Amino acid sequence: MAENLKTANAFPYTKRITLGTAGNVTEIQLSGQPTKITFQFITNNGKIANEGTDGAAIGTDYFTVTAGSPFVYDLGVNYTGGSFYATAAVDSTVLEIGLERE
Repeated sequence: MAENLKTANAFPYTKRITLGTAGNVTEIQLSGQPTKITFQFITNNGKIANEGTDGAAIGTDYFTVTAGSPFVYDLGVNYTGGSFYATAAVDSTVLEIGLERE
């Protein structure tokens, strides 16, 4: 199920979500306000893509994030909002998300 973070307007902002079935993505919706996003998978490795369909299998274009190793993505000051798609190697993996505005 999609995670709507579009209303996040005080930074830094943090959110912990539990992902569903391994290999199927959860959409993470963002407004244009944050300039940086950090992803950290707890216990199990994960994958992040910038395109997909919520609840569907992850596509072929993604990057792998090692469990316990934060991945920081600079959105830039001209970011206008959009979505990222996350999945993990194991069902019910926890994903920590951090949003910042610089």
